[in-house]
Amino acid sequence: MNQKLKKPIMKKYLINLIIGFVLYGLMLLYISRSDARAHVDALFVSGFILFAIGWFVFVTYEGIFDVMIYGFVSFSKAIIKQRPKKTLDEYLYDKDEVDRSFYLSFWLSGATLMALSISLMLLVV
Repeated sequence: MNQKLKKPIMKKYLINLIIGFVLYGLMLLYISRSDARAHVDALFVSGFILFAIGWFVFVTYEGIFDVMIYGFVSFSKAIIKQRPKKTLDEYLYDKDEVDRSFYLSFWLSGATLMALSISLMLLVV
């Protein structure tokens, strides 16, 4: 892995793991059981939430739906007889760049919690 990318990922990865374990604790409170199955479920759900947040960030900032969103906004403005402020090229060019380490850290921490959940399930259940 690129050394330039490794350090920010590790810092964000640890922060996301802490968030994941907080979600794990909240899930245990919500389940209100303390058997092994409850721990497996709480770990998997918290890992899946982090993984899904990573995908949402990826989809938002990589511009997967940019053309569709621009088309919907310009069509909506055409109905009320307004013109969009930017052309499609300006809209695509003015998008904010996000650091790759942001969504990679969510994916790694989510995958870690889900793998921990699966390994706990195989050991206990």
